[in-house]
Amino acid sequence: MKSFRATFGLLAVFFLIIGAGYAAEFEVLSVETQKISMDLDPALQVSGVKLNTSVIGFGEHQMMFNGSSPEDGRLFLSIYSIYDEALKSLDPSEVIGIFLGRELSAMEDSGDSITGNWTAVSAAGQNVTVFTLSTPNPRVTFSSYDMAMWPLDEDSYVMMASVMQKDATERVINTLTFV
Repeated sequence: MKSFRATFGLLAVFFLIIGAGYAAEFEVLSVETQKISMDLDPALQVSGVKLNTSVIGFGEHQMMFNGSSPEDGRLFLSIYSIYDEALKSLDPSEVIGIFLGRELSAMEDSGDSITGNWTAVSAAGQNVTVFTLSTPNPRVTFSSYDMAMWPLDEDSYVMMASVMQKDATERVINTLTFV
């Protein structure tokens, strides 16, 4: 009986100490939904939305906008949400260099060529370099398109491919923002 009371007493003290003072903190990924806003030609309608979370280090939300006729153009947006600490520690220009550089290289490997560039200003007031590419691909209804990438906030970036008139493309860059 004496050993039972001693064991019970030790267990009671142990659980009081552990239960009263143990707290744990862990870092977890929490996905946040945000809305974007932009001034878009009313002739363009959303024709596809896809969320890609299979890539390590970032999530990618792709959106395609198509017009009812080729003259209305097309717009492809890919919103990247970076959560990898190494990527987050890079300067935004380095992140853009990695992602946009990869896409431009892939386009050139497929036969497209960069024919020029121009600058627009993002909704945050940052200069955005827009690359104009030409394509010899006979399966598409356009011969050139624009590509650009810029930061939306400290962890999010947008990559754009546009087959719209320059003023419509520039308007998207000027106005696209989180709301």
